Amino acid sequence: MQTLTATYWLMASLLDKGRKIVWLAHRHELLNQAQRSFIRVCYKDISRTKTAYNWRIISGQHDKPIHIKPTDDIIIASKTSLKRGLNYFLKNWLEVNGDKVFLIIDEAHHA
Repeated sequence: MQTLTATYWLMASLLDKGRKIVWLAHRHELLNQAQRSFIRVCYKDISRTKTAYNWRIISGQHDKPIHIKPTDDIIIASKTSLKRGLNYFLKNWLEVNGDKVFLIIDEAHHA
């Protein structure tokens, strides 16, 4: 329920206003949970300015950091996988979107 509440708030307060999200977690279950929550809220009636969002999951079971595009709105990533492609991520996504990025660390006590 906490993840769903967080994604709803992020959608209404930030994504709909053109901000970008990086969601970091340390377990695949948490990445999948975040993905399901974003899917539930990103296409609801809470988005007033955007009709679609680009998102990507970065992990050993999903995608790789080298596939991240500057137009991605939501990056859901394992800290380990993102670290492996950190230079690419920094140069090709964060430098482009840096002033619009909001970082979430799921279960931060494990980070």
